[in-house]
Amino acid sequence: MTKTVRARYNLEFKQEALRLVEGGQSIAAAARSLGAVEQTLFNWVKAQRLGKLKGQQRVNEMSDKTRQKALSVDSRARLQ
Repeated sequence: MTKTVRARYNLEFKQEALRLVEGGQSIAAAARSLGAVEQTLFNWVKAQRLGKLKGQQRVNEMSDKTRQKALSVDSRARLQ
């Protein structure tokens, strides 16, 4: 059994996704075009409405283990 690694998105990515939705694209279409999960994008829309949208932690604020995971996820995302 393989452990699934959760994707982490920075604030700029989230804001770009929200711009697509605000520009008239449906949440489902925007999520598909960005390769994100529809529910995740819905959560970002909701967080933005509540003024609670946050991005990924800065790398220097993370624990070593968390930093390694974030870097490996980011590397894999760039390869795709």
